[in-house]
Amino acid sequence: MPREISYFGLSSPWHFIFIGGIKLSRVEERRKYPRLDCGFSIHCREHDRPALNDVSQVKNISLGGAYFTTSRPFEAGREVALRINLPPTRNLILPLARVIESSEYAKGHAYDTRVEFSHIEDSDRLALSSVLNDYFEAQGKYK
Repeated sequence: MPREISYFGLSSPWHFIFIGGIKLSRVEERRKYPRLDCGFSIHCREHDRPALNDVSQVKNISLGGAYFTTSRPFEAGREVALRINLPPTRNLILPLARVIESSEYAKGHAYDTRVEFSHIEDSDRLALSSVLNDYFEAQGKYK
């Protein structure tokens, strides 16, 4: 089974694919922003349906969007409102996002949902950027 490992540099992010411990290829990462694997708390609801709130944990996040599990599917292209708690100070950010994909993870119980931020206040972007930079520095990804 292929194993994928991502390494991010300041000027050129790269993505490596390994099979059986042997590096097969190096392709340039196509994402605009590096992602942080994390477990931040997230609340997600359809922008126009505030009563339907889904609580979960973020699997990974970047300045461009997030990937998390939900208890129901969300239609691709749908606008969702998010509430994300950022550690360590528990800053709360409230971006709007567009659903890219929501695919079944556990039959009828869980869905992997990928979103792209469509609107994020400058102060929220700054708070998220600060948290991401702190984590990346702690992991030695940026020096």
